[in-house]
Amino acid sequence: MKTSKAVSFEEFNNYPETITKEQMYKLCHISKKKAEWLLRSGFIPCEYTGKKTRCYIIKKADVLEWLANYIDNPAKYKAPDNWYKRMDKSERKKKFGSSFSVDHNNSINFMPPEFDELTARYYYADKLANYKEVLLSKEVAAFTGYCPRTVTSWVNEKKLRAIALPQKYVVPKEYLINFLVSDYYNKSIIKKSQKHFTVLWEIYNLSRTGK
Repeated sequence: MKTSKAVSFEEFNNYPETITKEQMYKLCHISKKKAEWLLRSGFIPCEYTGKKTRCYIIKKADVLEWLANYIDNPAKYKAPDNWYKRMDKSERKKKFGSSFSVDHNNSINFMPPEFDELTARYYYADKLANYKEVLLSKEVAAFTGYCPRTVTSWVNEKKLRAIALPQKYVVPKEYLINFLVSDYYNKSIIKKSQKHFTVLWEIYNLSRTGK
């Protein structure tokens, strides 16, 4: 993040609990393009109103959380190649996705230009390292950002393999990782959760940095 001066966290106290994109990039001392990228990728959660102006509603607390994480891991939030390049609308649409997806919380997101399965497997294995060898459906729901009912439908439709037990089922980590890197999970699900979008961009940035 190139800034003309250091971010003053005290300055945030002068702003309300929800702010606009314009207020956000001024507070963080980042460019408009960088702010747009962070909001559309899901790294900073927001509500998208659809208006021509002031179309983003952003919680100040989410911006502060992003800033704290950025200081520890700036490479994680690097925009994709050519993001800052001047493009007309049709060229940008072709490069960064044919459409944007609005989730149930009115957040607007778009997909990374590519998905590296091997990087994704390492990523998920690391994130699940502290979990037990089998996960309950509610744990799968929390991990993916989807509701338990959605997880149940994945199992019932045989998209996600699980082991049936009396009154419940459990998902071994191996089965879950196979599902999380599958084409169904990453391509066929149209209305992705905010967490799903954010993770996809984390995996994409990891694949670019080689970490």
